[in-house]
Amino acid sequence: MGGLVLFSSAAPKHGPTIGSEIDDFDLPGIDGQTISLSQYRGKIILLNFWATWCEPCKNEMPLLQGIYDSHSDQLVVIGVNSQENESDVQRFTLQNNISFPIALDASGELVRKFLVNGYPTTFMIDSQGVLRNLHIGELKPNILQGYLAELGVQ
Repeated sequence: MGGLVLFSSAAPKHGPTIGSEIDDFDLPGIDGQTISLSQYRGKIILLNFWATWCEPCKNEMPLLQGIYDSHSDQLVVIGVNSQENESDVQRFTLQNNISFPIALDASGELVRKFLVNGYPTTFMIDSQGVLRNLHIGELKPNILQGYLAELGVQ
């Protein structure tokens, strides 16, 4: 018995790779402002894909918020929430005292472009916009500190 496999030319064949520059994007933020990578050029970016229903995401939020608070002169954390209701995302960020920028990927286009297959997934991007590390799963303090040290954040 034969089968038919269809490929969509719209689907990316590969996501960002370590050592390559990350393409810019524009997404609406929960504060009504547009969020793009280019607006943070010169800073290290932790691009974190997450969901409100994801327990490991919830667990790592205080860690990400703490890093954002203590190193805001060197880095920015951008949370990307995909395909969830904006009011649910806003409620979550208020309940969890999240103040770093939260982008809304309503269509899931950025998740597909970055080939995010699970939450949380964090891309560590240097100040020149180059992907330096990728972490799939919940970040723990010692692991995150190692990534940050590689990027020159102490």
